[in-house]
Amino acid sequence: MTALSLFGNRCGTEGFNHKPFAAEGIRSVFELDEWIEFYIKANTVSGIKVMVFEHKADQGFYLKNALNENASGYIQECDLNKDPETEESSDWGSFYLHPQEVNPGYYDFVFIYKNKVFATMLTRFFKPDELYEKSDSELEKLMTQSL
Repeated sequence: MTALSLFGNRCGTEGFNHKPFAAEGIRSVFELDEWIEFYIKANTVSGIKVMVFEHKADQGFYLKNALNENASGYIQECDLNKDPETEESSDWGSFYLHPQEVNPGYYDFVFIYKNKVFATMLTRFFKPDELYEKSDSELEKLMTQSL
């Protein structure tokens, strides 16, 4: 995977949600119950998976431990695959975090290919409708706030 773009269906304008593919500055704030679509640039069309975990200060956890539904802080996972017959702009997969199953807060997206972690991404999830009225610049500011 060389670049990523994440689209959410509840917050921000079309421009905020359809940012160009990037390795940094990727949308990282969402509401619980907001569908997140993954758009990927990669040298493969299948075999990538994203696992969601409660945020861990020690990111080495993901390299030192078996990652499955029994791992500490595991929330869910999504296989990311691209239909080779579709355009580059097609999504590879999507999911949402259900507000009755998880709390607002920080979560790690852990990207895996051939059973090896190759990237992690810190994300922050807010209560439903907490971000809905915010402008793109307010959302951008939230993305730059640290833990």
